[in-house]
Amino acid sequence: MDECTAYDSRKACGTKTGFSLCRADVLPATFPAVINVTMNGGAHALLQKFDLKELIEIIERDKVTSIVLVPTMINFLIHHPDLNNHDLSSLRRITYGASPMPVELLKKSMAAFPGCEFIQGYGQTESSPLLTTLMPEDHVTEGPASVIRRLASCGRPILGVEVEVVNEAGIPVKIGEVGEVVARGPNVMMGYWKRPEETRETLRGGWLHTGDLAIVDEAGYIYLVDRKKDMIISGGENVFSTEVENVIYTHPAIREAAVIGIPDEKWGEAVSVIVTLKPGSTLSDKDLHRLLRRKTCRLQSAKIRRDSRWRTPRAAPARYSRKNCASHTGRANQDISINAWETYREVCPPEGQ
Repeated sequence: MDECTAYDSRKACGTKTGFSLCRADVLPATFPAVINVTMNGGAHALLQKFDLKELIEIIERDKVTSIVLVPTMINFLIHHPDLNNHDLSSLRRITYGASPMPVELLKKSMAAFPGCEFIQGYGQTESSPLLTTLMPEDHVTEGPASVIRRLASCGRPILGVEVEVVNEAGIPVKIGEVGEVVARGPNVMMGYWKRPEETRETLRGGWLHTGDLAIVDEAGYIYLVDRKKDMIISGGENVFSTEVENVIYTHPAIREAAVIGIPDEKWGEAVSVIVTLKPGSTLSDKDLHRLLRRKTCRLQSAKIRRDSRWRTPRAAPARYSRKNCASHTGRANQDISINAWETYREVCPPEGQ
């Protein structure tokens, strides 16, 4: 129950607290908050699937005060064309996680819901599920740069759990160096059911090896940079997809972005950028290249792919799969992002169909 200390639901509970779950399979990730809302006398609104229109209607109708969404869902929510025509002022807390939240998207979300406190949770199913939290007091947009930059982090370890960032030898890295996130504590799994080899590999030395690469700052905040298997090596340089995506999101025309590595004869791997623009916005490949080269000095080569066919989905994914993105990079005359998303329950047809 240590992880439940990260969720003080008394602040989120009013006379009636709605707790919106996007799909049944995200329940493990939100279980600590579910317990706390229940313990404090709150009610729950459970959605069978993520439907943006239904979500907004339920929040407005039932005066929901606390919701849990992943960044992609928040992105759809704040860009909903009719958002300002609905009264969502009952919301007091938005909890997010499951994939990295681009800083610019987080800032826009905080501006869209100024009366809400934001909490980020990071972890895995193997850690039941939390390892770190970025608390409401860490969500600030004004003040010293050392404080504001924490918006890019996933916070600090929760009570009772040890979390470190280590090198290949298992030694904690220096501040600012990239290593793998490892953890141990009472919330870490005993092992995978009937999979002893995978268990030994994941729980080496008594530590859960997450497969996530990160850096840690002087205050103990952890900044995820990529999955180990997703890191791009271009021209001998390590390029982290999350770092590049954060740069892309600084452009006002960008609605969604995904970055993957693809084979390249010159660089070994090239950075492939998949973007969706906001309706009515324009952005040339040249301008996007200029943005990337100016803010990402290590970026040697970038190939731009656009997804212009998809509009506001009726049902949204949890997060995109870079593996699925990569599997479609070789198909000519096809928008890669069409199949880049991992868990659509309902597929929104392209506009006009």
